[in-house]
Amino acid sequence: MARLYWLVDAVSDPRAVVIFLHGLGGHAYDTWRGGRDIEPWPRWLKDDLPGVPVGSLHYLSHASRWGGGGLSLGEYATEVAEELAAVTRDFDAPLFLVCHSLGGLIAKSVITRAAGGLTGDEGHARLLDRLRGVVFYATPHGGSRLGNLADLFRLLVWPTPTIRYLARNNYELFELSGAYRNWADAQAGAGNGVEHLTLYETRPTRLGWVVRRQDADPNLPGPGPRPINGADHFSVCKAEARNDERYRYLLDFLRDAIDAPPAAARRAKSKRPPESAPHRLHDIPPAPRVPLAPLLARLAAVAVIGFVGYRGVDSIIEDPFNRIGSALAQNGAPAELPRSLERQVLEILEKNGLDPELFAKVVGNETAPVADTDAGVVDYAARTADRFAEVTRELPALRQSDDIEQRNIAEGAAAELAEGRLNRAERLMAAADLRTKLRDEIEFRPLDNGRIEFVNAWDEANILRVPVPELAGVSLFGAEQFGAEPTVLFHRAGKDQLQAAFADLARQDLVGVIDEWCGSYNPRLIRGSTSLLSTHALGIAFDVNCREMRFGQAVDPPPGSRLARFIEVMERHGFLWGGDFERPDPLHFQLYRLDG
Repeated sequence: MARLYWLVDAVSDPRAVVIFLHGLGGHAYDTWRGGRDIEPWPRWLKDDLPGVPVGSLHYLSHASRWGGGGLSLGEYATEVAEELAAVTRDFDAPLFLVCHSLGGLIAKSVITRAAGGLTGDEGHARLLDRLRGVVFYATPHGGSRLGNLADLFRLLVWPTPTIRYLARNNYELFELSGAYRNWADAQAGAGNGVEHLTLYETRPTRLGWVVRRQDADPNLPGPGPRPINGADHFSVCKAEARNDERYRYLLDFLRDAIDAPPAAARRAKSKRPPESAPHRLHDIPPAPRVPLAPLLARLAAVAVIGFVGYRGVDSIIEDPFNRIGSALAQNGAPAELPRSLERQVLEILEKNGLDPELFAKVVGNETAPVADTDAGVVDYAARTADRFAEVTRELPALRQSDDIEQRNIAEGAAAELAEGRLNRAERLMAAADLRTKLRDEIEFRPLDNGRIEFVNAWDEANILRVPVPELAGVSLFGAEQFGAEPTVLFHRAGKDQLQAAFADLARQDLVGVIDEWCGSYNPRLIRGSTSLLSTHALGIAFDVNCREMRFGQAVDPPPGSRLARFIEVMERHGFLWGGDFERPDPLHFQLYRLDG
């Protein structure tokens, strides 16, 4: 049960309210102590930020059931949301959340569930209205390697539901990050002023890295993540003095955010009577003891498996190669592989950081036989692991790009990778590379209306009118139609691909999927930007059916449907469908390669 403990109590007219959320295995007080005999440093805000009540939430968040029970992320979010709703009921003031590790994921889950209308509670809607800032201390937005290890050795670790959720490449975690990013982008676009501060660890713990920089980056609007020098995952939130950067970053952030509109514009009207800061901290009840029966049963199971040995373990838990072998056999590989070859494949995967279950998904998603000999299986595993490593190596930089279209492509690639769709992830990464290559060729001058003027005649050298007779009679965006000899503006090097794709569509009677042509080449900037080129300015994209399908609308065409077949044809000719982007753009198609 989540419960709020006040570190700095209410005043009659608060300027804001700050609530701290601890991480996995954390504590409302001890998580925020710089030393055993030092008071929790959030209490320093009483002097440095007067007129601001400060609270710290406490909830049992064990990593392992050996230490006690644990909840799912959604269950934590439900409990924390109730406490935060009570805070917004008592204080009509801007709200700031300060989170360490898992606490950040809980906060994101609370916010996205409320924003998504998953609860109609008035208090939860009020929470979104009051929220003005979120601070992340080493939050694993992209997961943590320790989550993967806990899942791998789950029989020994006995992980709670949340620790398994924290594994890297966890699809639910990608979904949460995408939903929160969409919400944050919408808030920024609406001028609602929700600010973010992200801090990350810079050295490993004795167990290794817990949250690396790329996984601590939520890719949100505003300044990028800031390092806490010399801090590991557990000390990243333990300020030792008022001049400690762990405290200074937060204090400066709160001062700026509280004094800036719209937070400063809100007139706080507390319903709580004025109180002074508590002289001593309230006692937190100890965690309940672990029930003895399941604990003894687990110990007995571990003891039996240790006694039986390696072959005994194989009979109790699933052999990590089982799923791989099944997937390979379904794609042309020999049905029975030597044990030595299995170990060789697993060693290749481990060396490249490719999870065996994810590799099995990659194999299962292949559309052609992967190998028909033992040696071919090893070669396929090595090539696939190299491909996987290349994509994961390039993803962090692309996810931090200042170009929102590149970030959208990168998040789509990350989601595809998490589902084992390596080919689709590679196509998305190739699309990002092509955009970068073409963008670097262009010199332009922005105009006042969001359009651009080329200063190096790039358009004259690369954009031409391409005849596409299959579009005859198709409606144009507006009220017109293509004439008897339709042409579209497109990149010279993509001309043959565009024409071949539409000829292929016509042969399969799929041109009728297009109700409306909404444009191709358009020399403009990304909407809302003053310096970044749209993909349409590169002449490698076109939009269709823009009245029927909107940007941000998720469209999932059933397999075998006319739209699914349309997309398959376009992909064969080097086009990506925008519906596969992290923020869907289902009316959009763009080239990921230029054959000409």
